[in-house]
Amino acid sequence: EVDGFANRDVHRMMSSSPKFKELSATEQLDLLKMADRHQPDAGFFRRLFRGDRPSTAQQNLRKLLDEGKMLQKGMEGESLLKNLQDLEQTKMPKVLNPRRIFDETLDTIANPGKITQETKATCSATAIQYIHAKTDPSDYVRVMAGLADESGEATLRTGKVLHRNATGLNPDNSGRRHTDRLYQSSAMDHSNEGRLRYDNKADAHFDH
Repeated sequence: EVDGFANRDVHRMMSSSPKFKELSATEQLDLLKMADRHQPDAGFFRRLFRGDRPSTAQQNLRKLLDEGKMLQKGMEGESLLKNLQDLEQTKMPKVLNPRRIFDETLDTIANPGKITQETKATCSATAIQYIHAKTDPSDYVRVMAGLADESGEATLRTGKVLHRNATGLNPDNSGRRHTDRLYQSSAMDHSNEGRLRYDNKADAHFDH
């Protein structure tokens, strides 16, 4: 079934990586299907100027595959590939766009240098986010899935629960990506262990 995968461009792009053979047949097929679900934008002008270039998501999947990260395990023993699949299936509040959250999370772990705080004073939270995404990408995806989920929470490696900051759920004018806003506002709250509440709009901590 892997050799006969319908989208030959996707198959060629992924299977040409030396790391592809390290995946089981099931994992190979899962990766191919995921890459196939994230095709380039089908708009006329996008096709006209992009040609047949793979989407950013497809390029990031290949990059992570080449770096040997697809089978790295997170806190719960699940591979990065499995946690990416779970993120795709996560039920999110209506204000969040699941495709955008997936694409941004994938881009973050493939290129952690893109993480930014922009106009917000979230230096410490941004540094933590960068280290998390760079050194433990599978776990980072799992935590992002929890923050983006309707429940809005994820258990950290420390055993503590990271709760989504409600003030960081809606878009702001900071210039950050949605995933940066969700992670950083929640981490700012978590750092105070409930003593103070971080308000994303005001970019400040308050008594509650």
